[in-house]
Amino acid sequence: MPIDVETQDIQVTVTELGLTRDKFTKSLLRQILDQRLSTSVTQSAKISMPLNLQSAIDDFAEYLAAGALANLSTYFSKLTVAGYTAGGKRASSQPMLYGKRHIMPSSQDIGAIGEGIAGYYLENSEGLSFEVRPFGVSPDLVFRKPYTGERILVEVKTSLHGGVDPIPVAISLLDILAKTKFIRRGKYVAYVVLVSILSPNDFKLYRLGIEEV
Repeated sequence: MPIDVETQDIQVTVTELGLTRDKFTKSLLRQILDQRLSTSVTQSAKISMPLNLQSAIDDFAEYLAAGALANLSTYFSKLTVAGYTAGGKRASSQPMLYGKRHIMPSSQDIGAIGEGIAGYYLENSEGLSFEVRPFGVSPDLVFRKPYTGERILVEVKTSLHGGVDPIPVAISLLDILAKTKFIRRGKYVAYVVLVSILSPNDFKLYRLGIEEV
């Protein structure tokens, strides 16, 4: 099954990039980003799934996640069942039964799958060159445009069934971008990538690109 992809690109000024310093300026920046997104054209496309999704996960995830796909499949297979632990143990306390959606993959597994799909997309569809996967800090991934040398700071958020707001992620990423420019001069672009897992074989990807002008 192909991956549904939506992309948007907006710009921010140097002055606006400085609006990440406190909660009041961040509120103003949110309004600006909301307005830009509302007038920005959304591009839609479909891309093929990786031939080996586990390999993509291994390439781009922060942690070892050898069982991530198996855990994801198990989660979706248990959505119709309530009252069991992850190992299939039946609860005897009726008021404290596990709900259908309480048996979830670990957040690390969910994040690893999203990072694998995001990295695969950025390399194979946008033609970016992988530079580094920082450990334990944001951004999640750093890519480079092959001909211009621009660095792309990428923050990936993954959710089951969708529903992540890109604006708070974008504001946090722009704060990192502003600090990065202060420490190391260069041309940078911020990418927010949201991956929605709808089933073990059905994913949606949203990419928001923010460039400083």
